Amino acid sequence: MASMAGPGRPGRTHKGDRDLFIFRIARPVGDVICARSAAAGMSYSDYLAAMVARSEGMPQYAPQPHPVFDRGELPDAKDGDHDLFTFRIARPVGRVIRARSAAAGMSYSRYFAAMVARSEGMPQYAPQPHPVADQGELPIMKDGDRLKRSA
Repeated sequence: MASMAGPGRPGRTHKGDRDLFIFRIARPVGDVICARSAAAGMSYSDYLAAMVARSEGMPQYAPQPHPVFDRGELPDAKDGDHDLFTFRIARPVGRVIRARSAAAGMSYSRYFAAMVARSEGMPQYAPQPHPVADQGELPIMKDGDRLKRSA
């Protein structure tokens, strides 16, 4: 196990400009992600970012394996039958994901869950597209006056 950064030990190099994404995925797929990322010697966040970058045809943005530090047992982020994952991905890949998920009529969270389930050979857990409600602009308060909502 690698030792953490400290006096005389530099930390990991900066990974560049990143977007943060959060999504829920069926627990069996989440279990596979955790096992495969550990086997690859990567954090699940880097494993997912690499998978998404390659799936979107942008492998130059895929993180490379680096030592994963033992930080002890982390609390479960479970919600019913789903696992909650957060990861950072290179901003150009994030822009592509946002555009493709909108074109598919899916939230980016459902788009990620479907992509990951298919990539891991578990398409039965891939969410299907459903219309994304247009929520318009949120009301904004400025100097006590409510701004008009644009149509």
